[in-house]
Amino acid sequence: MAVAQGEDTCDGKPEDDFIDLPDGCYTEEMGKKLTRLNIGRCHKGQCITSILSNAVDCCDAWPKYCCTVNETKPLTINCSSFSYVISKTATCKCRECSTITQISGEVYGMQNGSQIPLKSGEIYIKGQLAGETNDNGFFSLTVSSDDKEIVLVVKNDIEQKFMDTMKSIRISEDSNTPIKIVAPLKPKPVLFNSNLGHTLSLSGNNRDAFSHLSFPSDSFVTEDGQPFNGIVRALVHFIDPRNMDDIESAYGSVSTIGEDGTELPLETYGMTNYVFNDEMGNTLKLNSPVKYSIDASKLNISLDDDGNSDIYSWYLDMKTGKWVKSNRFQLKAQRSGKRRLLSTATLEVDLPPQQDIKIKETYTKLTSQKTVVAYTYYYTYYYQYHNGDRVGRGVRTRTAYTTNVRYVQTRAEKDRLDACVVAVKVYQDTSFQLPLRTPVTVTAITYNPLNQKFSGKDTQVTNENGIACLTIFCDQNVTLYAQQSQTPVDLITSNTHSLPESYARTNINKNTRVMFEAIESYYDPLAEKYSPVRFYNERSQCLHPRRDDYHFQFAPLVRPELFSPRIGEETIDNILSWYPDAKDKPERRSCFVKVRVTVSLMCRIKCYT
Repeated sequence: MAVAQGEDTCDGKPEDDFIDLPDGCYTEEMGKKLTRLNIGRCHKGQCITSILSNAVDCCDAWPKYCCTVNETKPLTINCSSFSYVISKTATCKCRECSTITQISGEVYGMQNGSQIPLKSGEIYIKGQLAGETNDNGFFSLTVSSDDKEIVLVVKNDIEQKFMDTMKSIRISEDSNTPIKIVAPLKPKPVLFNSNLGHTLSLSGNNRDAFSHLSFPSDSFVTEDGQPFNGIVRALVHFIDPRNMDDIESAYGSVSTIGEDGTELPLETYGMTNYVFNDEMGNTLKLNSPVKYSIDASKLNISLDDDGNSDIYSWYLDMKTGKWVKSNRFQLKAQRSGKRRLLSTATLEVDLPPQQDIKIKETYTKLTSQKTVVAYTYYYTYYYQYHNGDRVGRGVRTRTAYTTNVRYVQTRAEKDRLDACVVAVKVYQDTSFQLPLRTPVTVTAITYNPLNQKFSGKDTQVTNENGIACLTIFCDQNVTLYAQQSQTPVDLITSNTHSLPESYARTNINKNTRVMFEAIESYYDPLAEKYSPVRFYNERSQCLHPRRDDYHFQFAPLVRPELFSPRIGEETIDNILSWYPDAKDKPERRSCFVKVRVTVSLMCRIKCYT
């Protein structure tokens, strides 16, 4: 790449970024009073400049350069009883990035509808201790901006109430990615004799069990590989796909990587996580396969003409946070006729024994001083998370407003295309006019009414335009919600959203969630817009629409702070303070009400909380 001397690829002219001023405030520009103004912004995209010219090609070895603010211009904002100054971006310039990438949020479990914070828990990334949660379950980590996705392992809470859990987090580069992690509480331990084996029923919330784990006799060994004879203390956590709370605490991301490198959604039929100890608390391991069975009649599972199911067991790759296909469930009952719904049949699969997996990762980076720095990480894990899933079946897709039927072209894995994506946009406030630039975590949970269970969950972070496109399953029921880091409540939904008039949806949970049926993709020729649900292979068009296509809308309950009060944020011990806690404290939570009263007589106003 050739760059002319003294030039760079960053456009010096800022992009438009309009903001609305608070009521009663304005700025003067060319003799006019403006209540909406363009403060400009630099797109922060990677760039190249002539100072990087040398024998080394333009490559990722160089420190990252971004298009950032070069010059600003002060603007005075006048209000009825005070004024303040904000900065307007005047020019942009390509320079070495100075921003940091962070992950912050909270870890908690659910018990009888209440949140239980995970206190003083350790958080690991790539086998290294990266941070801890505080007494309220909050944490904040600085991570490498080179990673697009981070695998977090949370364990060893001080109260020993929680099972170890693992989450795959898509991060927002050079900004703070907000997350909330629902961790599983430890179940009641099950005791059995290792010489006799044991069969354990799996269910959640006291519902009828539909699956079982069978541990064979003489199948446990100590950490040094010696046969174990005695009482096994088993902690087995099961994620029941019929329960919403269970799905929200699902391990990893409910997805896998296809043969062509594409991430594919999985429809879950339950997840297990087990830990074994002896009566003294010493770790035990399985050295024989475990039989995992599913009662197909309770989940309306069907077979093909050859008597095969399309459900496999999967193990969780702790390095990538994705599920890896293992063995296929086999029918262990008589059947007759062609493809039919099973009534009493059982599907079984052998889960492989736990194996130690040793990982060595080396990262090499060339600094601005042309010094090569190498980082090497060593860590060990063993497979303890298992999942029963299927990849989505192939389906036909209909084009709206016509009778034509078209087939979506498939790649190596033809079964992916009953997956869809749904478009969500987060705004600065409930006027739903301006997109929120800071990252927000949006979650979609899909429910299959045919099987009467939840199919899967996807969590995404909004981009710089406030847009997130979440993976769901077509023609199933979907629940959407959005959350910001370290806030006590979810964002609220729009009453109307940006949807066709006939599009059925219901706002629930005090307007913090929206439910709808994922009607397959279509184009509205009258409005010249695409539907909020699109096919999975149209995800890029969903993230970067050419027009203002239909989408679901969320926004914070309060407007973003666009000005500073006369008592600054650093003052927290005054009766007029806006916040009871300092800005850097994770407990910083406040709500405010603004009241304007116009009366002709003196009056007294009281506020009750």
